Amino acid sequence: MDHLDQLPEITDHALSGLSADDSLKQRILLSAVSSAGNKRINVRTALALCCISLFLLLTCFIIKGTNQNIAGSPQIHNIPAGSHRIVSPVNMQDIIDQATTSDSQ
Repeated sequence: MDHLDQLPEITDHALSGLSADDSLKQRILLSAVSSAGNKRINVRTALALCCISLFLLLTCFIIKGTNQNIAGSPQIHNIPAGSHRIVSPVNMQDIIDQATTSDSQ
């Protein structure tokens, strides 16, 4: 914070009496104004950005068009990995009964 308080003295010492007259101040201000208003967009840059955006739009439309041509919507099948049943879903007695009835026929 001490350096900020001493800033005027430091700049006076570093510049050692250098000062700008009114004509130099006007040239500096005119140069700053003209450079700020003179920013032109490079034609090549603008053309490249337009081509890239056109390519992205066409790619999006092509992808959207191919997705609509797919027959039907995708079916999602859920198969549970386990259950909370204590009893087996397969009854062994039913299997034995079916086997004995098919053998007897």
